[in-house]
Amino acid sequence: MKRMLVLLCILSLLLAAAACDRPAGTEPSAQTATEPAVTITLAPAPTGAATVEIDLAASETEAATAIPAPSAVPIPEPTATPEPTPEPTPEPEPLAFVASADFPLPDLSTQIQKGRPFWIDGVIESVEPLTRVGVIVTDENNRPQIDVEVRFAASEGVTSYALLDKTFSKSITDLAEQVTFQKLAVGTYTLHLSADDAAGRSKTVAECTFRVTNESWIQLQPNNMRGNYTTALAFFGSEDRFLFRYKLQTDSTHITVDPAWRELFDGEAVCVKGKKWRCHVDAIPYFEAAGRYIDNTYIHISSTGPGRKFDTGAVWLADLVEQNGSIVRRFTNSNLFISHHSFGTAVDINAHYASQKDKLENRDKIYREVTQNLTYNGFKEVDGKLCYDFTYTGSASSGPCGVPEPLLNYLLYELGFYRAGFSWGVYYPHTSDAMHFTLTELSPSLFTEGEYAMRKVFAYLDDPTGDEAMELEETDDAAKNAVLSFDSFDGGGPSFDVTVDDPSVVDVTSRIVYDSGDYEEIDGAGWHEIFTFVGRKEGETIATVESYSPLDGTYISRYAVSVDASHAVTVTLIDSVSEGDLDVVEEEP
Repeated sequence: MKRMLVLLCILSLLLAAAACDRPAGTEPSAQTATEPAVTITLAPAPTGAATVEIDLAASETEAATAIPAPSAVPIPEPTATPEPTPEPTPEPEPLAFVASADFPLPDLSTQIQKGRPFWIDGVIESVEPLTRVGVIVTDENNRPQIDVEVRFAASEGVTSYALLDKTFSKSITDLAEQVTFQKLAVGTYTLHLSADDAAGRSKTVAECTFRVTNESWIQLQPNNMRGNYTTALAFFGSEDRFLFRYKLQTDSTHITVDPAWRELFDGEAVCVKGKKWRCHVDAIPYFEAAGRYIDNTYIHISSTGPGRKFDTGAVWLADLVEQNGSIVRRFTNSNLFISHHSFGTAVDINAHYASQKDKLENRDKIYREVTQNLTYNGFKEVDGKLCYDFTYTGSASSGPCGVPEPLLNYLLYELGFYRAGFSWGVYYPHTSDAMHFTLTELSPSLFTEGEYAMRKVFAYLDDPTGDEAMELEETDDAAKNAVLSFDSFDGGGPSFDVTVDDPSVVDVTSRIVYDSGDYEEIDGAGWHEIFTFVGRKEGETIATVESYSPLDGTYISRYAVSVDASHAVTVTLIDSVSEGDLDVVEEEP
């Protein structure tokens, strides 16, 4: 039995070897005549044992038949991913209306006051040339109360039409100007805006329903602003900060603001020369930044060109501010739009100079003086002060401190208000109002780019903060200064202003000091304004102090100012309209 098992093992090995030697892919064939059979005969077994004969060829054939060779699995060809079918580009509307964010169409939440103008805007877009754009306003009985239109010849090729002319030119009568909301009686109305094109299409592109009311308190609307609602909203962050309720005063221009809003609009910023300027509470840091820049800046302008010859010496930029006005709650002179002075985000400076007045031709005048006749030379030390140095070649008349009058507010903007984030009214699209500096109407970028860009200064001297400026007065040279102090109080006390006939002799700075540290919690808190006279060169001049209060009116006092060779200053009272009423305290240097 053991021998049989051994033979079976040998047979298995032989079959495995034969399978390995067969070329790949060939099948075993049946035995032919030339392939003799292999017979293994076991040795004779003991008596009674069986004899086993194994035919290897037959066994191989049987084994091959029993275990077929594996067949190759076909590998499928890769299938390309089909490209997605692009979405078809929608065809533009043959006639469509694009609404305006600054002058939206009214709805039932809009309060349109009887007898007051209300402006709408938006753009009609057309594939074919427009031939007509019209507005019909119907009352509750569907009777037309306003029916106006503008027409175009197809040959003009007008495919885009704005309802409102943003320059508000008197020479242009646009469709919005013909929609006279101010003539509507109290009631509910529907506005239908329609357009026709050269292809014969006619379509109502917008409709809205609104009310005209006659309330005593009127809600200010975005449409009451001269196309700068979105600019104001970006500054304030919320309509709740500036779209107030108001009443018209008898002149229909000035307004009374709802008392609930007054805490927002009665802020005070300590600004140029330490004076308090009234403004919106959100605008305080901007006004105070402008004041710091102006109070800590000196300029120098010289002229040796074909125009008049002069040298200003070192000029304190604050001395160019001769007049200002901030909060005035009113509509503009045209009575069409709210003035941003009502918000306390704008100030007018040097309004009495011709070049700074509200006239369109002044923009070209100022631009020419700045870009053609003024050269910025960088920093220069003059009279012991580090100045922004300029050369002038024009012939304009001089303003304060000998500075050419058309340059006054340019310099205040370039070196003060622009740096503090204000825009300049010289860039109004409909006029030039160079006296006007504002936070909520225009973009400061107009000063640096575009047709009337004027910026020249791109690097600034370090400006000290208010605390650092105070420390500068505590140096040894401070003993040479002279000081005048005037007493007042909040809520009706006198305000003070000092002007010097010859600013090249002496500088004047001011600051306000309250009598109590908790003055914000005290009604009628007392304070005194301190004017410090700093000598610039040996000489004499006159200082005029103007005091004004609602109760006592205006008082004028004159002082003789003398500066010796060491720059020590002496200030002596000459005369006063009502001597003693100002409660003047003179301090010897």
